[in-house]
Amino acid sequence: MKLERVFEPITIGTMEVRNRFVFASIDSKLGDENGATTQRHIDYHVARSRGGVGLTIIDNLAVEWPRGKVGVKPMRIDDDRFIIRLSELAEEIQAYGAKVAGQICHAGRQTKTAALEGEEMISASDVPWLGSGTIPRPLTVAEIEDLVEKFAKAALRVKRAHFDALEIHSAHGYLLASFLSPHLNRRTDAYGGSLENRMRFLLQIIEHTRKLVGPHYPIIVRLNGSDYVQGGLTIEESKLIARQLERSGVDAINVSAGTYESANWTFPTMAMEKGCLSDLAAQIKSAVSIPVIAVGKITDPFVAEQILREGKADLVALGRPLLADPQYPKKAQEGRFDDIVPCIACNQGCIGRISLDLGMRCTVNAALGREREYRINVTRTPKKVLVIGGGPAGMEAARVAALGGHKVTLYEKGHSLGGQMIPAAVPWFKRDMHAFTSYLIKQVEKLGVRIVLDTEFVADLLPQEEPDVVFVATGAIPVIPDLPGVARPNVVTVTDVLLGRAKVGERVVVVGGAQQGCEVAVYLAEQGAQVTLIRRGDEIGCEIDAIFRPFFEEMFGRYGIDTLTRTKLDGVNEEGALFIGGNWERRTIPADTIVLALGSVPNRDLVDELRRKTPKCFVVGDCREPRTILEAVAEGSRFAREIDD
Repeated sequence: MKLERVFEPITIGTMEVRNRFVFASIDSKLGDENGATTQRHIDYHVARSRGGVGLTIIDNLAVEWPRGKVGVKPMRIDDDRFIIRLSELAEEIQAYGAKVAGQICHAGRQTKTAALEGEEMISASDVPWLGSGTIPRPLTVAEIEDLVEKFAKAALRVKRAHFDALEIHSAHGYLLASFLSPHLNRRTDAYGGSLENRMRFLLQIIEHTRKLVGPHYPIIVRLNGSDYVQGGLTIEESKLIARQLERSGVDAINVSAGTYESANWTFPTMAMEKGCLSDLAAQIKSAVSIPVIAVGKITDPFVAEQILREGKADLVALGRPLLADPQYPKKAQEGRFDDIVPCIACNQGCIGRISLDLGMRCTVNAALGREREYRINVTRTPKKVLVIGGGPAGMEAARVAALGGHKVTLYEKGHSLGGQMIPAAVPWFKRDMHAFTSYLIKQVEKLGVRIVLDTEFVADLLPQEEPDVVFVATGAIPVIPDLPGVARPNVVTVTDVLLGRAKVGERVVVVGGAQQGCEVAVYLAEQGAQVTLIRRGDEIGCEIDAIFRPFFEEMFGRYGIDTLTRTKLDGVNEEGALFIGGNWERRTIPADTIVLALGSVPNRDLVDELRRKTPKCFVVGDCREPRTILEAVAEGSRFAREIDD
């Protein structure tokens, strides 16, 4: 398929956009503590404009402070003093050809009490959100009228900051969405009950906003196609809302889904299909004649093209894919598909860290939020760089070092590059990881890295390589407890199972209930095994991010996976696995196969000797400390930029 539709210009109201790619608004947390933009925030958005996106929608700007804050450290537009810096942001983005819209928002009930600085949490009704631990107070009619004014004045500030358009956030369970939702709106006054009443707040905001910004300023509304919450907004009601929005003068509708209670639909996981929300956009498009924007794991430009060709939407919004690679549109237009850094929908560095009030990161793009500092400059003094280990840390170090002009050799003891990413991507619900493994392999090959496979590096090989710099990325090895019977042939590791090196019986005990154990438990249960999952701690899968966790809960129920907590492996015999429970009771669980998922320890055998024998030695990835791909890529990328230091 040839990419054509995605690069056609389109008009939203009076605004002409150069192509159909939209950078979806994500709460980057790159502003300062007072809610103003920063140079780092500007660099972040400029990188996406330079990368060829048609329209950028800026992080949700709070219309009320602190009561309207989405968590801590959001952006804000509740006062005229923020116009100057926002206008500088808009100017920088527009300089590279992209249009820019400002998204205005009020968190309502979906925030944290710490963010409110002593203010009350508010919503349409007093329906609690467990994440806040607080029951919100229903807004009074007078407060609603005041907020109509605040939204409209915030919209005018967006225009005065020379933004090309405005987006009103009325999705994802935030304040305006809480009025639309029959689940969250239990009011009995003019703002509750019928759909007409539930729309009233939003329509009043649009009416007053139009009076302030004028008849020709483009207004976009972000709307849920479905809340995916029992009793929440459905696509049928959303179509009716969309028709009314068009009648009220809205110029485009950005169709999303989910609330904080169903966040896997807002940020689709690895287990979900690419473009999984496009059918919702298609149904909204069937109801209106104004442009419709589709979103939802559009990680592949050909998926984007197909959505447009099938008439499901007029534009496609990329959130996380543009975090992974700000040049996604440009590379796609140039046919450089192998060079697009693929988003793997892990939600780890972006959404996961944002939810913890940490700085946004990206598992596959260490330069996210550090675009200025992480520019790669070609060295004037090329070094001989030796990388030992072909996992994510090693390949990223090799890639960045080669881009910097260094001569790189990469040793890998296995038959192929990829390290632990290879077994990790075996379950179908982790398949997105294949794309990142493939990307790294192709990049180091294209950059001329000398790759030596099937060779375990030993210190005796140093004289023939004579490196100036060494990266030790030898990964980690699985923890094997020193217990009776563990050496039996039916005791295997997760890696043995996923790579097909172990024969697995019908009755399986998985020892270790962290994410790796949960993943292999589901993988084996889907193949028909009767699985029992054991954990020494109090909770199964507590390390799995909150967005992905519902998938495992569903799979555990579907396949009848038994779970035991506060239970410790005490040995293995011919009958199965021996355990000690929380009350010190010993028991045997019959099993044909025992799968160890007890984590790993660094493989540091070479580190001390290499540090003595080489001028500069970096230890990166699991060899440094077993963690995730995010840390592995970050370390490989960071230290490869420090070769000349």
